[in-house]
Amino acid sequence: MQGRCLILFPLAGLLVHVGSTIAMAQSRSITPAVSAMESDQAAQIPVPPWARDLQLNAEQRSQLQAIQQQALQKRERLHQQLLEAETQLRSRLHSQASIQELRQHYQTVQALRQQLADNHFDALLAERQVLTSNQLATLIQRLCQPPIAP
Repeated sequence: MQGRCLILFPLAGLLVHVGSTIAMAQSRSITPAVSAMESDQAAQIPVPPWARDLQLNAEQRSQLQAIQQQALQKRERLHQQLLEAETQLRSRLHSQASIQELRQHYQTVQALRQQLADNHFDALLAERQVLTSNQLATLIQRLCQPPIAP
């Protein structure tokens, strides 16, 4: 059962858009009116499905949103590069390209796939760092529960 939990926890990241770094909180003085406005905005930040019922505070919501946004931007850029590299590889496969050239293009495709996976995992780790130890324990416990049959 515990091994199953270890497998499920990384898969939870697939449910959300993820990112590679934590948004750093900026220390600055804020007037009460601006602070109240930011608080209202933070309350409207969508919470990822896996973070429901974790009682996130406004700062955590903001950090998760920043992580998700950064990961999405990086994923879109890498995905576009991957599509282009795969197109080039297919083109070379249908040509008289040398084995060495084909291997080089294949390695480029594989490196981009690895970067996409790394981006996903980095975001997962960054999201974990936003959570308190109690929130993380609650999430792990929830992920280890068997799914409810309809």
